[in-house]
Amino acid sequence: MNYQKYLNFKNLFALIILVVAFAYMFVPRNELSQKRLAHADESEQASTYLKLKITNEYNYNPQGPHGPILYYYTNLYNDTIGVNDTIEDLRKALYPILVLSCLALLLICVKSDFLTGSLSVFLYAISAISIIYTSYFVHESFFALFTFLFLHAVYFCVKNPCWKNFILLGLAIGLMQTAKETSVIVFAAAIFPFAILEIKSEFSVIKNPRYILATVLAAALVYVAFYSSFGKNWQGVVDGFLSYTHFAEKSSSVAHTKDALYYIKIFFPIKHGGIYFGEFALLICTIIGTVFAFVNKNSYFRFLSIFWISYIVLLSFISYKTPWLLLSLVLPMCAVSGYGLASLAKKNLWTKILFALIFAGVIYWQNNQIFLIKRYANDPRNPYIYVHTVGDYKNFLARMEKAHNVLGDDLTISFYTRHSPWPSPWYLRQMNATYQNRAGENLIDSQIIITDNTMQDNLNFDKDKYQEEFYGLRENLILSVFIKKDLFEEIIK
Repeated sequence: MNYQKYLNFKNLFALIILVVAFAYMFVPRNELSQKRLAHADESEQASTYLKLKITNEYNYNPQGPHGPILYYYTNLYNDTIGVNDTIEDLRKALYPILVLSCLALLLICVKSDFLTGSLSVFLYAISAISIIYTSYFVHESFFALFTFLFLHAVYFCVKNPCWKNFILLGLAIGLMQTAKETSVIVFAAAIFPFAILEIKSEFSVIKNPRYILATVLAAALVYVAFYSSFGKNWQGVVDGFLSYTHFAEKSSSVAHTKDALYYIKIFFPIKHGGIYFGEFALLICTIIGTVFAFVNKNSYFRFLSIFWISYIVLLSFISYKTPWLLLSLVLPMCAVSGYGLASLAKKNLWTKILFALIFAGVIYWQNNQIFLIKRYANDPRNPYIYVHTVGDYKNFLARMEKAHNVLGDDLTISFYTRHSPWPSPWYLRQMNATYQNRAGENLIDSQIIITDNTMQDNLNFDKDKYQEEFYGLRENLILSVFIKKDLFEEIIK
């Protein structure tokens, strides 16, 4: 075998980039995993997993925290490797999915080269959105990976129709659904780039209904297996479809409505609390890649370019907006970006100089963003996080821990909150705590009564017997904590 063609400067440079990417991949994620308090969604999903671990039972809840794959994966990970029941360790249990996502990016070498793949992985490793949400115990890592594999499969189904590709497409569709119900948004965004591919391929897919049937059957196999809890809960198969009613209502919720430019703004350097945040470096590189995809007439990257534009436009039209929905957009954007930077590096001396300048600028900007997301890990000024648990909540947990040390299992805590109390049910799961979203005239005579700033006036109890304190839970949401005075005096000794 002739190894000479592999041992050139370009591939050596690509290998160095790949090695550096893996360093970037884990160091900031590990730091953030330790610094960040659990988000409400993380804690709810951690509780769902813990129930599966303890009881060996899981039933899909159409009103609940998304699809089953996160819980079954973590349970398998625990059985195979072992994981402690802390948010920090559960976050790290998702690192293999991050690695698989990077390997999926390297698959684009099939349509390009090693430098393109390495640059794509590097950009995904240093993306602020990627750093945050690939180290969250939520479904986003799975959904982003399955979305990218879905796009890959769609392209090859059109370009090379065969049983293998269509079965892989069906598996990708089924896996997307097992992660998040928002898969329908991806399917809708993929219609336009798929239609363009189909027209150029003279409707190769549409002319093969047997292939489409294979896709449907493969997707159904994955869907039924997971949603039926592998044959233990057939109602889950129906509930998977019923969930769309819940999520359609949730998508129109006023509480999560944002302006049409919300996602666009996250990609621009805009001041938040006097600090510049933004995935601007990734946006610039993606635009460069999109231009080269059309100039070079590269059908694969042109397909991904049309998709990322369609996807962000479609997401912007939906009133319900959260920053974590961008992770499934960032992955194909990184592929296009890697292609754009690699194209610059391969053309001529002037474009190589331009590549060096842009690449240096990307590293500078992203290093600054990484510093900021670590410094403001629990701070609402960080636009990459949303309805996050604020840093003051640590003080609340410390207070509850001291109370528990004094009374042990005799400690009783009653939550009466209009807003979601999560992540409290997760952090206080070893304590005798109850949760209600409304209270009658007479409250339980608990040692600690906790309410939020929107409900306190509706409660009727003898506040003179309690010492009141205030702790932040989320932005603009304060917990009023009433501790019986004799217990409070023991705590502060």
